[in-house]
Amino acid sequence: MLVLFRVLQGLGGGGLQPVSQAILMDAFPPERRGTAQSVFAVTLVTAPILGPVLGGWLTDNYSWRWVFLVNIPIGVLAFVLNSRFVQDPPHLVRFSLKENEFDFQGLSLLAIALGCLQFVLDRGQIDEWFGSPLIASFTVLSILALIAFVWWELMHEHPVVDLRLLGNRNFSLSVATMFMMGFVFCGANYMQPLFCQQILGWTATWAGLGLSPSGIVFILMMPVMPMLLTRVAPRYMVFVGFIVHGLACLVMVDWNLQMPFWKILGTRIFEVVGLAWLMVPINVMGFGVLEKEKTTSGSGLLNLARNFGTSCGVSVSATILARRVQIHQTILVSHLTPGNSTYRVALNDAAQLLFHHGLSWADSLTTSVALVGRTLGQQALMLSYLDAFWILAICSFLVAPISLLIRKPDSPGWARNTLAMFMIRLGIARKPRASDFSNGV
Repeated sequence: MLVLFRVLQGLGGGGLQPVSQAILMDAFPPERRGTAQSVFAVTLVTAPILGPVLGGWLTDNYSWRWVFLVNIPIGVLAFVLNSRFVQDPPHLVRFSLKENEFDFQGLSLLAIALGCLQFVLDRGQIDEWFGSPLIASFTVLSILALIAFVWWELMHEHPVVDLRLLGNRNFSLSVATMFMMGFVFCGANYMQPLFCQQILGWTATWAGLGLSPSGIVFILMMPVMPMLLTRVAPRYMVFVGFIVHGLACLVMVDWNLQMPFWKILGTRIFEVVGLAWLMVPINVMGFGVLEKEKTTSGSGLLNLARNFGTSCGVSVSATILARRVQIHQTILVSHLTPGNSTYRVALNDAAQLLFHHGLSWADSLTTSVALVGRTLGQQALMLSYLDAFWILAICSFLVAPISLLIRKPDSPGWARNTLAMFMIRLGIARKPRASDFSNGV
């Protein structure tokens, strides 16, 4: 049921951001659109900062269900305000659902392919992947729907997703790097709060506090990106971004059971620095080779790649943790034998400690075995986290050279012009006014 409602959530919320951007463009005159977009951009970066802390606080003080329930009054309020204040612009031309121009078939095939794939990624590890007939059936259905979707979109005159854009080498490589950015970063982001709670024993609130401040660093770095992109080619920045993330994962490999809060926070900030060197440059590379009328389709493909990479990163990370913890448990248990002196000393020390705290000697011996077993399980889980961080580090290092394969466009100033367009779309900059050029500015 959770997976089903997650798909419904995606269907309802997937279009909120582009529709919101369109409403702002229609509601404000050109000279005020920059200000409106700037205010809107603040909400985009504020939500990821407050979300982990608020979610952790609700989980610790109430229940994890309130993480979902808190959205109900907000959604009702948004619906009422939208119905009351948002109106269609006069120039909007509605089309009938009976018209054949809209690619309903392509949209349906895409929804089936991605919906089934999301189910496989979410339930795969729980249901033992392809050992489950249900997972295998959804995988086959997803592949068939995806093949049909690609064929249909290439044949359709007005496709819902213009796959022909992937024929451009620079754009296809940008899509690939965007996918890997979502894969490695969200894979690491998925494991970091779990490590803090399962290994270090932090509460959900403290785990959120350990992750959220890094968003402030990301915001502070955004004004620096335009200056860097005018001096450094975007492909080199993407290369550095993946290298920085790989190095951050290598730092995580040294995490242990006694990690202090400030080291976790410092590693997270270091990782987010790499993200700042990836997000804007990848968009600049992608949009820089597209014609103006193709930017909407290109934006859809880039966002699809990032979201798909996010789902794959989380699923692969969860699978690595589950499989590696079993391997490490098997290896460690093989050393817990009566002939192992270290094991005997550990049992005796634990039994002595329990005996001095009031347990009988027989109960102390039994409980000491359970304590050693619990410690073994914790060590096995920690080693599985370190293995997963190793794998993400290797993925980051391997994908970094892909950005160097992107060719520099022939047109001069392409990076600066594309960056300006991208910053305007984000709301960080405004469109130039006529008055800006009246005095030769």
